[in-house]
Amino acid sequence: SVPADDSVRRQVRALAAQLGSGSASLVPILREIKRTRGHIPPAALEEIAAALSLDYGKVHRVASFYSLLSNLDRELALAS
Repeated sequence: SVPADDSVRRQVRALAAQLGSGSASLVPILREIKRTRGHIPPAALEEIAAALSLDYGKVHRVASFYSLLSNLDRELALAS
């Protein structure tokens, strides 16, 4: 467990308030955190799980898959 700094906590809470607190908001929140920070801090995953009332394991799996897709998209863009 990595404690989230206040800026991560505030960002996650603001995004959950803006986008909704259901599981459908998970990927949009991950996308916005990655866009603004350049990566998804590990501590953000726990904050997201709490804000969306989701299991941490689910958030971690989706974040890992999303990261894999983002890397694949970047590699495909560079190859073309």
